[in-house]
Amino acid sequence: MASERIQRQIDRLLDEAEQASDVEDWETVQDRVRRVLTFYSENVDSLAYAAVAERSLDDSFAIPSGSEAPPSTLEPFPSSFASGRYEGKRFIGEG
Repeated sequence: MASERIQRQIDRLLDEAEQASDVEDWETVQDRVRRVLTFYSENVDSLAYAAVAERSLDDSFAIPSGSEAPPSTLEPFPSSFASGRYEGKRFIGEG
């Protein structure tokens, strides 16, 4: 588990990635998630943002103008919770 200081850095970078994704600045999203992954290579949030940024930058994934974007089915779950005391390893279900 990451130290408190490293976790704050990861959280800050993920916040920046989230803000960049809100304005569809995919290059910034990729940069921030790469930096998070250098600290924690299995960070689920970063991997989810990286996948979305990669698809969004891929011209073959572009949505034709005049079409609505398909609803997102990708809902990343938190990588940690309870002030970092618990860490999510994998998704096991919902309900």
